[in-house]
Parts: sequence; C-alpha cells; structure tokens
Amino acid sequence: MSPTVEQFLSTYPQDVQELALKTRELVKAIVPDVREQVYEAYKTIGYGSGTKVDAMFCYIAPLKDRINLGFYRGVVLKDEDGLLEGTGKLLRHVKVRSLAEVEKPALRQLIVEAVAELERVRVSATTARTRNKLNLRDTKDAETNA
Repeated sequence: MSPTVEQFLSTYPQDVQELALKTRELVKAIVPDVREQVYEAYKTIGYGSGTKVDAMFCYIAPLKDRINLGFYRGVVLKDEDGLLEGTGKLLRHVKVRSLAEVEKPALRQLIVEAVAELERVRVSATTARTRNKLNLRDTKDAETNA
C-alpha cells in the first residue's frame, strides 16, 4: 500500500514539505476531484484522472532544496513566462524554490493547460478507438480508394 502524501514527504526538509503541500493545494484547487497517487519508486506524487501515467497531467517531485512540478505533456504547453525546463520528448518541469513561486499566475495557467491537454489527448484516443472498432477510414483514405 502506498504511503500517504504526508508520510512520503516526511523524509524531506520542512521547507520542501511546505512547498510540496502548497503546490498540492493549488492542484486540488484547480481540479477538486483530481486523483492523487504517491509513486515511491519514482519519488513523485502524480495527479490526474486515474493512477496510470497516461491518465496523469502533472507530478510533484520533492528534492533536497526545492520541488519540481512536472508536466507529462509539458512540451506542448504554452509557456509564455518561460518557466518550463527540460529536454525530453514530452516531459517538462518547473523548479519551485519558494512559496511565492507557487502563487504565480503563470504556474496556475500551466496546470490549467495541462488538464486541458490531458482531456484533449483522451478525447482524441477515444475517437481513434471508436474509429478502429467501426473500421472507419480517414476521409482522405476513402477518397483515394474511391
């Protein structure tokens, strides 16, 4: 059984715990019915509509002197304030070092966009599955083969 968020964070410095809990509050304020999952192996707390990675939109990764607020599809988010860091195919993160940074409107906006992106991806995947079940072809394919 996974530990509670508080148990998981208890091994980190007090200021890092406060940053993580404040960021958690922000995520829950934006998405009140969000699913929260502690992933001990990855040392993260994930947030989404389910507990699998493909249903997650962000995570909190506590470190020695800060937290990273990561976004699973961060590469597609609009980041007008330049908060996102990282070079992976999809993941991006924001280094959060102070409680004031948690309150930045730009950080809130990234979370809102990440939730919208997850929903967009899920709707797209559902549409693709439905098309496959019905054996539908794209309009271009149908026109080419007609």
